[in-house]
Parts: sequence; structure tokens; C-alpha cells
Amino acid sequence: MNLWDKINRKGNLPLLVLFVLSSAFMIYQHKINLSWDFSSYVLGAKYLFYNGSYFESYRPIVPEILLGFFLLVGVAGEYLYIIFSSALFLFANVVLADSVFSESKINKDIKRAIFYFFSLSAFFLAYATFAGSEMLALAFFELFLCYLIRGKISGHFLALAFLTRYSFILFAPLMLFNKSFKIVIKNLGLFLLVSLPWLLFNYFKFGNLFASVIDSYAMNVLYRGHLIEPFNFSAVLQAISWFWPFLILGFVMAGLSLYRHKWKEKNNLINLLFLVLVLLILFDFSGIPIKLDRYLFNLSLPVAFFSSLGVFFILERTKLNSRKIISCLVGLFLITLVFSVVFEYRTNNYDTMFYGAAREIEKRGLSNCEILSPHWVPMHYLTGNVYPLGDKGVLESLRSGKIILVFKNVSTVDDAITSTQYPDYPIMHESGQYLFFGKEGLNNDTCAKKYVSDESYIRNHCEVLSAKFGVINGFVLRVCNIANFNL
Repeated sequence: MNLWDKINRKGNLPLLVLFVLSSAFMIYQHKINLSWDFSSYVLGAKYLFYNGSYFESYRPIVPEILLGFFLLVGVAGEYLYIIFSSALFLFANVVLADSVFSESKINKDIKRAIFYFFSLSAFFLAYATFAGSEMLALAFFELFLCYLIRGKISGHFLALAFLTRYSFILFAPLMLFNKSFKIVIKNLGLFLLVSLPWLLFNYFKFGNLFASVIDSYAMNVLYRGHLIEPFNFSAVLQAISWFWPFLILGFVMAGLSLYRHKWKEKNNLINLLFLVLVLLILFDFSGIPIKLDRYLFNLSLPVAFFSSLGVFFILERTKLNSRKIISCLVGLFLITLVFSVVFEYRTNNYDTMFYGAAREIEKRGLSNCEILSPHWVPMHYLTGNVYPLGDKGVLESLRSGKIILVFKNVSTVDDAITSTQYPDYPIMHESGQYLFFGKEGLNNDTCAKKYVSDESYIRNHCEVLSAKFGVINGFVLRVCNIANFNL
């Protein structure tokens, strides 16, 4: 037995190498980038467990609970959270591969390595943990699919995916697909049971069981309706990456299998399931007003599945050496990783303005003041006293002793001050990247004071929810009110 065979005798080396390299990239990415969403989850965790001062009601709870635990060791906890998410995804990916490719004649270890390799595309790496929750939610969803395919109780895993990213509610009907009526009932019951503590928190905190979910819908869809963008085909191509030859071959093989064999056969049911996932993900993406590339993150799962099918078809008809296959996969991944690192390094020119503004706040002794900014989340993460400017009147805010911080040439949908208006307001400090507006002589004693921000995004939750349902909005409104004991 040679050295390679000794190291790889349990078939885990390729998975370990891919896991270590991908996790290292995610840690590097987090180190050099100050992510808005990740910062918000950290702030939510600090609010819930460490007397923090900022909490966004529209954020799902699972990332904040996990971060709350890992933050026991300080900032290093953010990196432990990333490692945990990556490890959970590896585990989920392996057990799902064993479930969906069980009838393939390819060696089990090779199947696992190929599926994991295709799961770690450049698109996947770019968004896996950048915003804090994408990979974690997908890991829970893969566990749900694994248990669903095996005919086991799976509702708790979908609930965890939903409580990590609300968009996974789209797949709730999949819980109904089981021959056993008892398992269907248990799936629905477990989904509700796992979700119940968060729903109760919402009820006692905001007066509505569904406050967080409705707030998320209102912020991302309802109040962004005027910003509707056309379908983003480039995002689909990014999600596919260079896998398209294998993806197309996998689609063809799945289609031929469905055509030639009974669709109720296990492998055909699995093929059909992943085809449905593609359609659901694209349908959901088409309905989002602002079509950010990362909203197609879940498409990486069916892309990996069908690409793997394409490679399995090739391998079953050739006699390629398994060592060469594994070496080729690791080599291709290293190339992907190098390009990803270079891209992250070259585009890392966004965060210096936040750190510079944070140092200016400390230097001027304004750490106890209420500061308003359209970039409040990353700034609050750094300073603990920056809040959304939103629709607050600029002049009124300045007269009441508040300070306004704006960043040059970096716009958001919440901007309330344009560059042409800068001379209209009193400037406390100006740099090449940002400006502070405020009355002359403001300090920690004379300014408006910072506070704990933890209100819900909207007030009339049931009315907002019911408006989505058109002709049956009255019925939905009554059901929502009854569920929340508003009789």
C-alpha cells in the first residue's frame, strides 16, 4: 500500500482538503470585508445575549442564536461560526450525496467528492458566508431533503432552514410528499414546534406571531416594489459557472431517464425533485424587486446535482483512475480558489471609509451621541451609536442635536442627502470619503444621546400580510387577527 492509499484509505482526504481550503477562503473573505448582513446578525446576537443596543426585527433568529454562543470568545466567535457553518454543510452534503446517488455504480467516496466539488463553485464561495446565513440555511435544507428522500421525519430541518433564511418557506409543500399520512402530520407538527419559540418571542415583543417574517417581506418586497428590476440572466450564468457542459449533460440524462423509465422509480423521483427545485428557485427570484446575485444562491444545489449526474455518466463509460479524478478535482478547485482570492483582494476598497469614520467618532468624543447614516449597520457594528437616517427630517434632526454621517460616491436606497445638498447643512468634518453634519460645538454632553433600537419595521402586520392575497385578503386578515388573539 503506497502513501496515498494509506492517507486516503477511508476516502475522506478529498473532502477534508476541499473543506479546509473553502473554509480558509471564507475566513479570509470575512477578515477583509465588513459585510452589512453579517454585521447585523452579530448586532442581533449581542442584543439578545450581551445587552447590545441594536436589533433588526426582520432578521431570522438561528444565525443570531449560534453567533450568540460563539461570541462567548469575542470577535473570534465570528470565525468559529463560519467554520461551524462550513462543517455542517460538508456533513449535509455528504449524507445528501449518499441519498440522491445511491443507485449510481460509481464508488461512494468518488460520488461524495464530486458532489462536494460541484457544490463549492466560485459563485457559492462568494456568497456562502459573506451575508452570514446562506450556506447555513442550505445545509439545513440539504438535511431536510436527505430525510425527505429516505421517507423519514424531516420537518424540523426545514424549520431550521426557514428560521435561518425566510425564503425557504417556499419549499414547505415538500413536507406533504410522503406515503405515510402520519409522517406528513409529524413533519408539519415538527415544523411548527421548532418555529414556535421564535413566533412567541415575536408575539410578546412586537404583538404579532409573524412580525419578523412580515417585516422581512415588507422590507425586501413590498416597499421595494418601485425598484423592480428585470430578470437577471447574468446571475443564473454566474450560479452555473463553468459547469454548464456537465449541467446540460446531467439535464439530458435526467430527462431521458424520466422518458424511458417509470417516473415513480426512486432515481426518477429524485431527478424530478431537483427539476422542481430549479423551477421554484427561478420563480421566487423572478418575483423579487431587487434581484441581487446572491438571491440565486440556492440554485447552486441543483446545479451541483445535475453537474454531478453529467460527470457520473462520463465516468461510467470510461475507465479513469480514481486517483486521477480526485487530483483533477482538487486542482480545479485550487484554480477556482485562486481566482476567488484575487477577486476579493482587488474589490476590497469599500470598508476603509467605515473604519475611518469610526476613528473620527472616537477622536471627536462622540461615542455617546446619536448619529444617523444611510450606512448605519456597519457603522453601528463598529461604534454602537449609528442609526438609520431613513425618512427622518434632516434639518429637524440637526436642530435636535443629532449628527448625520454620509459617505461620498457610495449610494443606497435610503439616501436622504445628495451631493448637491452638502452646502445646505453645517459640516462638522469632511474627508475624501465621508462627511459629518451637525451643529457647531457638539460633544458627548450636548448632543442627542444614543439609545437601544429594537422596534419592528412596520406596525400593521396583519394588514400588510393580508394585502398580498388579493380577493381573499379579508379572510387572511381575520385568520391573522384570530391567530394573534385580536378578536
